Amino acid sequence: DVPPPGGRIRWWERPLRQPSAPPSPPRPPADMCARPRPHWDVGPGATRAKTKNVGTVDLCCAACNSMDKCVGWTWAGDGGVDGINCWLFSSVISVVQTTQNRTYGGVNGTPAQSPSGPMPTDLYLFCYGKDFAEGARQLATLTGSPPLMPQSAYGVWYSGCCIPELYTQDAVQNEILRGYREHELPLDVLVLDFFWHRRGPWGGYSWDKNDFPNPDQLVASLRDGSNRYGNPIKLMNNHHPDSAVISQATEDRYAEFATLVGVNPNSNLSFKCDFYNLTYVTALQDALLAPVEDYPWVDCVACGVHAACGSADAPDNLDFNLLANYAFDELFATKNQRCVTLNRLPGRADGSNCNWGVLNGSKLTHNIGAHRYPAAWVGDSGTGPNPISESIALFPAAAAAHLWVHFSVDLANYADSSPPFSQNNSARYVRFLQFGVFSPIFRPHDGGNDETRIWMFPEPYFGLLRELVRLRGALTPFIYTLARETQVSATPFMRPLWWDHAEIGLAWTVEEQYMFGPLLVRPIADQDFTPRLVNVWLPPLPSKGIWISWKGDAIWSSNVTVSLTAPINLTPVFVPVGTILPMWPPGLRTGSPASRSIMWTTWVTTSASMHTNSTLYEDDGETLNYRSENAFGTTAASLLVSTDTIEMTISPLLGEFMGRPEYRTHILQLRGNVSAGITEVFCTIENVTTPLTLGLSGDYSTPAKWWRVTASDFSELSCPVGAVVAVCPPARASSSVQILLN
Repeated sequence: DVPPPGGRIRWWERPLRQPSAPPSPPRPPADMCARPRPHWDVGPGATRAKTKNVGTVDLCCAACNSMDKCVGWTWAGDGGVDGINCWLFSSVISVVQTTQNRTYGGVNGTPAQSPSGPMPTDLYLFCYGKDFAEGARQLATLTGSPPLMPQSAYGVWYSGCCIPELYTQDAVQNEILRGYREHELPLDVLVLDFFWHRRGPWGGYSWDKNDFPNPDQLVASLRDGSNRYGNPIKLMNNHHPDSAVISQATEDRYAEFATLVGVNPNSNLSFKCDFYNLTYVTALQDALLAPVEDYPWVDCVACGVHAACGSADAPDNLDFNLLANYAFDELFATKNQRCVTLNRLPGRADGSNCNWGVLNGSKLTHNIGAHRYPAAWVGDSGTGPNPISESIALFPAAAAAHLWVHFSVDLANYADSSPPFSQNNSARYVRFLQFGVFSPIFRPHDGGNDETRIWMFPEPYFGLLRELVRLRGALTPFIYTLARETQVSATPFMRPLWWDHAEIGLAWTVEEQYMFGPLLVRPIADQDFTPRLVNVWLPPLPSKGIWISWKGDAIWSSNVTVSLTAPINLTPVFVPVGTILPMWPPGLRTGSPASRSIMWTTWVTTSASMHTNSTLYEDDGETLNYRSENAFGTTAASLLVSTDTIEMTISPLLGEFMGRPEYRTHILQLRGNVSAGITEVFCTIENVTTPLTLGLSGDYSTPAKWWRVTASDFSELSCPVGAVVAVCPPARASSSVQILLN
């Protein structure tokens, strides 16, 4: 989290907008050059060269045409936050331009002629060859590291959109929350799209009291756990600030807002959206938003133009979407809280059709530095040809090129015209969630012709969907640890294959594969029930390592291309043998994250000796203390495998943080065909060794007991073979499990 040059970011503070603001001047059209503009040109070979003092369209076109490898350009009229006059997409150099005395959002520039005249600039030239990790570290040094979102944001979301009968206080409690509990599903974040508003589907910031008669009680129950789910859940509500006029007639808390902006509450003045004024935004958050939600979803109809939000007369054409994310991040930080703001990533600069199909690299490149204010939502997923394929192409490349590691796509059946719950409708949703499990944010979202309540689907789809939701919940500590590693090293946890294998030509050409930490993922983008034959390249591993399937039932050598059939119940995921993932047991969210058991899932084979390591990262999951006070903890695990012994050693939990457990149940799950050869199991805690009774099971939360259980207890994690051993030592003690094989 290194601040950008010049120290702390300045806020653009201008006088509060008055309702009688003059109309905005017309903006130039978006497509002004005959040369085609790139679609998603953010991968390798797509470095960006900026030119300055190019004030006309003709000059920008001429500059692009004069470059041998220029593939496209965007003009400052696109409304990018940096306001650069001309970006030239080339494969030669990458130049980043910043202002010396006006900095917003990290690395940005200003127009050649800003409202106050010409501005001096700095230029940064990155030359890193194929050492992408070093290039990312340098970019993070300049612009800041990707942040660590609240831990709940890496878990399981429920996002409701288009089923009006679910937008009542009774339905939220007794249908949605009760359904997740009764079907033993994890749930971390509840999202309400537009029907919660009192004034139309999108306007205002107050609840519709007809459907939510006691919203304060609902919000309180979500925060303290006294809801039908039985555990605290974060609430995110959808907002369209450009359509929200704050007045006495529309807002329950108008008096509080007016007081905070310094206006007499009895004046009956109305306020239009004005995110360019710090006083306005602070009052909006403290008076109107904080009482009704935990995290904001800023979904703006105009998608980047926002004439109603004052974008046309904004200083230096600051981009509203980035500005909103930055504003909330700053305001949460003043209260020592981390924020996640779901914010639509714009497409065309004129605001037309801001969803899939018109997105282009210009919005990412204009917003260098915006990765510090997650998360980016790519728009309604039904408006593109294949949102899964689009996401597979976008997410890893954007993370690699710009450190945008926190993306969210609607995991929904927007474009599906088949009847709800039909074979193709159900299969499409399964394929969406298979990709979502191994993506930064797992947010199922119902659209016009779909459903996200998985218990509404018939078998076998309900069983498949339930397993996927539970798997994502189980993976939360692993993904949180990956996010922390990205925050420290700037290496994205979701990245293209060429990041790690730049010298191998095949790494640049394989499609629909990516790395997710140590895992190789090849989602199925075909959205129907038909089994798919796919080719997967398994890249080389150190020391001629071996790849093993997620289920542990097949192994391959590395640096080979394999063909396999992927039926509807299979997500092709491949794991280096010896990998150790820290996970939670699948099921309901109960208690605090630190109080939950840790399941160390490892993939083993006794055909080769190995020694591998892993680390679990933990903190309070909410505050910035992990950064300001080093308030976090780590638990190391090591695995030693020989032909006749498997030994797992778990080190003491090091570090202090709020909620640190005194006891911690550790579960060792072995994946691979080894369970049949187990003869004895020993557990050592604080130098006391005890043989384990095979087949014994019990309450995992009981301190100072240990036992072995069968893998069937964790069938939801798709482990048909293997063994599970559970131990529960004091958190400050070391422990080990030794498994002897015949």
